Amino acid sequence: MVEGMRLVCFSLAAAVCLAAVQPIIPELFGEGVISTPDYELNAAFLPGGETVYFTKSTPNMGFWTIVSSRLVNGKWTEPEVAPFSGQYSDADLAVAPDGPRLVFISRRPVPGTPGRPVPHIWYVDRTQTGWSQPRNAAALNSDAGEYYPSLAANGTLYFESARAGGRGRADVYRSRLVGGEYGAPENLGAPLNSEFNEGDAAIAPDESFLVLTINGRPDELGMGDLYLAEQKDGVWTSPRPLPAALNSPALEFCPSLSPDGAYLYFTSTRGFGISAPEKPLTYRELTARLRGLHNGLGNIYRVPITAVRPK
Repeated sequence: MVEGMRLVCFSLAAAVCLAAVQPIIPELFGEGVISTPDYELNAAFLPGGETVYFTKSTPNMGFWTIVSSRLVNGKWTEPEVAPFSGQYSDADLAVAPDGPRLVFISRRPVPGTPGRPVPHIWYVDRTQTGWSQPRNAAALNSDAGEYYPSLAANGTLYFESARAGGRGRADVYRSRLVGGEYGAPENLGAPLNSEFNEGDAAIAPDESFLVLTINGRPDELGMGDLYLAEQKDGVWTSPRPLPAALNSPALEFCPSLSPDGAYLYFTSTRGFGISAPEKPLTYRELTARLRGLHNGLGNIYRVPITAVRPK
């Protein structure tokens, strides 16, 4: 009886250890519909998780369009261009956790501002008939341009900017929502921001942590990696890199969280071109890779949030 119990306990312990060391394998999101041979990035969901907005880009990132897809009978529908997008370059969208507001960046012209528009933060609100007309979040914007807004549950908006007065090439800022208006942006400061390039910060609804992309750090695996920073007693910790299975020799960026907090979504350019082929390619093989799903343009992946913040 004792020996049998030992065997059972040993088997259970082995199973637990095996589960603990199971490799993290990022799952391609919406293969063939959302993640395609085109350049896709930046998934953001309406509450409930049955409608996703994301960005389609030209290969050179010269023009961006926000599109959406719905989950019907377990399958994602063919994407449609969002009603507020399609004419100007629009990207980097985020949805408020309770759903009434969608923020994004756009190169659309700002009335009274001459010259080629830089990316600024805009937003649309839910109405009884759909999304409102886009409004410019003027209090947040600068001549340097802004990228990747993200909304906490209390309305605080986090974003990236390379404006004057920062610590590095680009830093993460936040703006608190007070009386329905965004306040003056605050630099999150050290140790989160540094002499490197910090951006694409996805904030948790309760602001307890954020996932961001940093470029230029010595521990970087590729052209930009995902990192995690946590807020403790009002102070942000130094970002630590996410596991190597999430990061790669390619670019990982545009992180976001599912509405239920169960998954981390991110964009990666992993695929053809990151490493040399096993053998010389024929023209047919080359063409197939260039036109294939893993051709090195952006795709959207997801992993369980426990891969990022183990319980």
